[in-house]
Amino acid sequence: MIASTGTAMLSSVYPAGERGKALGMVGLASYAGMSAGPSLGGILIQYFGWRSLFGVCVLLGITSIVIVLKYLKTEWAEAQGERFDITGTLIYCVSLAALMCGFTFLNTSKGMLLLVAGAGGIMGLGLWVAKAPCPIVNIFLFKANPVFVFSILAALVNYGITIVITYLLSLYLQYILGLSPQYAGFVLITQPVLQALFSPLAGGLSDRMEPGLVSSLGMTLNGIGLFLLIFLNEHTPLALIILCLLLQGLGCAFFISPNQNAVLGSVEKSLYGVAYGLLATMRFIGQMVTMGIATLSFIYYIGNAQITPQVYPLFLKSIQTTFIIMTVLCFLGVYAARAGKSLKESLRYIPASVK
Repeated sequence: MIASTGTAMLSSVYPAGERGKALGMVGLASYAGMSAGPSLGGILIQYFGWRSLFGVCVLLGITSIVIVLKYLKTEWAEAQGERFDITGTLIYCVSLAALMCGFTFLNTSKGMLLLVAGAGGIMGLGLWVAKAPCPIVNIFLFKANPVFVFSILAALVNYGITIVITYLLSLYLQYILGLSPQYAGFVLITQPVLQALFSPLAGGLSDRMEPGLVSSLGMTLNGIGLFLLIFLNEHTPLALIILCLLLQGLGCAFFISPNQNAVLGSVEKSLYGVAYGLLATMRFIGQMVTMGIATLSFIYYIGNAQITPQVYPLFLKSIQTTFIIMTVLCFLGVYAARAGKSLKESLRYIPASVK
């Protein structure tokens, strides 16, 4: 609910020429929180126990509710009077749940069956929304808007590779380099810190030039960092890993806010909620798919064995293979980020009835 509505509301109150900067400030807040979370969480656990984490989260939640109730007075709803698509929602939720569970049990026949069922459900959803009077997903967003289509595909790739990098490097730093979990966490924090620092700059830049160009630059930096990670071994210096994380942080900063700006700039105001909801969906699907790829790589090389010194060479091969696949996907994402037409041309593809 937060992912679909927060950015849509923000985009509604900022003009197109300032939207990227506003999205960049949201990125600053998001990644500052991600950066502060592990270190502050460690302090809380050390001095007050793990239950204190939940207590602090409750206080933050209550504070947020008070701020929303006190200051967000304007009504942003642009599609009032439309019926909610209950049937499409059910098809969508069940199909996506089947896909997620299928990837969770990817190495079993049950998992494959769930994947097939989920894919069939998604195709059925496409047939439903094509004829529904008020569909949960407006089919014209995909049929007639190349900027939107290619931008959310690029987002799927970016968010997918980002979570895999964090996951694999956390294991690599602890098992292969022998770092403690706390030390490994401080190394990995490099990426969100850099994202927080450069997100406002990248967002503001996407207001002054084509967002697709800025986001493709960010994806290119991600690709370079991923390519370097292919050569990880037991003797890789920590400085090189930090360099790769710096490239990833800078790349994500220059991708995420401009990409959001491109998505929201390619649709009418009444479709902001749906558009950003689909963007959030692509984020989670991308993470699900790439984690599935990483899992398959582990299964292929080490099976169900525990990660012990005896299987470290095979463990490294699985990591390298996964990073090769992610690098290829990343450079396909560069193409997707640049493949759409300019934002000025995108809206002419949307039928007048949708406008």
